[in-house]
Amino acid sequence: MIPETIGTITRWWLHRRFRPYRTYPSRQTAVLLVDVQKGLVPDSSRLMSSLLDLVALARRSDFCVVYSKFDAAAEQTFETRAHRLLKEAVKPVDGRDGIPDKLSPGPDDLVLSARSTFSAFKGTDLHEQLQRRGIEHLIIAGPLARISIDSSVRDGVQLGYHVTLIQEALSEDVGEISEYARSTLSRYAQSILSFQQFKKLTRR
Repeated sequence: MIPETIGTITRWWLHRRFRPYRTYPSRQTAVLLVDVQKGLVPDSSRLMSSLLDLVALARRSDFCVVYSKFDAAAEQTFETRAHRLLKEAVKPVDGRDGIPDKLSPGPDDLVLSARSTFSAFKGTDLHEQLQRRGIEHLIIAGPLARISIDSSVRDGVQLGYHVTLIQEALSEDVGEISEYARSTLSRYAQSILSFQQFKKLTRR
């Protein structure tokens, strides 16, 4: 009897804690672009097109748009393969470390100081900036679902944010990353949606 009761309470709590949101309030929602840099997001890529759609929708909806870049010049005490991958992709040669021109920040967007960590929350004032703006909902996007997105999602959820991922805005390879999102990121992010599903939830 007791195990059944505990199970019922647990299911109720999980349903309440992780229930899908039906709307994304403009003043409480932010789109976080992690490692959206020229060396990782080519202008002609499908991912670029998806990110452009997401940012355009965010601005129409009056969402806060936040940029977090990786600093390829930062020293690592114990460097990993992931660090080397990132450093090579966005090393400051031919502007590869910069934000793509097509996705240039607007006057009201928030651009964080470049970081040396995988998570956008580490080594930055992201959490403080979001708290100051009253943000509760985060849509996290970028090219490295297995590295920076994964780390940022876990930190965001642990800090109390409702995190949403857009399937088309996580990597150039939608099929492979969709499987990774379902098998791994779904354990942490509260919502994983297609762009069209997300778009419907932003209608006023």
